[in-house]
Amino acid sequence: MFAFMIITMTLIVFACTIAWLSSKAMRNWSEVPKYQMVKREQTYERAQRRDVALLGCESAAKKATV
Repeated sequence: MFAFMIITMTLIVFACTIAWLSSKAMRNWSEVPKYQMVKREQTYERAQRRDVALLGCESAAKKATV
């Protein structure tokens, strides 16, 4: 039973790998979360820099670096 599960999981991994390699749409779909995270991080950093620039105080600068 254990060998069957290992073989099945191996086949699933190979199928996903082949699909990922052969399909540009699947590669793009699988990369979407990474690009969303990068966009959110850039938005957050811009907001932090804007807050520091607007407030211009030391406590805002400390909060932004933490």
